[in-house]
Amino acid sequence: MTKFNLELRISIVTEYLTGISSIQLARKYHIANNETILLWIHRFNRFGIAGLKPKPMNLEYSSEFNVTLTTVLYRLQYYLIRY
Repeated sequence: MTKFNLELRISIVTEYLTGISSIQLARKYHIANNETILLWIHRFNRFGIAGLKPKPMNLEYSSEFNVTLTTVLYRLQYYLIRY
């Protein structure tokens, strides 16, 4: 579950675009930091509605990716210790 659902984000961005400041919107919707709203505005301007969709937090990676990452990190650690 996300803290701010897509409908709320769209509503806030719409209000911002009508001229209400991010500070006023943060107060109205009890959002601790108006920077959150400004981030949504930036994402909306860049990606449209898709930029406002919450991103999944629990990403699963393939075993091939995990092996590759582990190998790279191991080699980097070896390099840093050696030099």
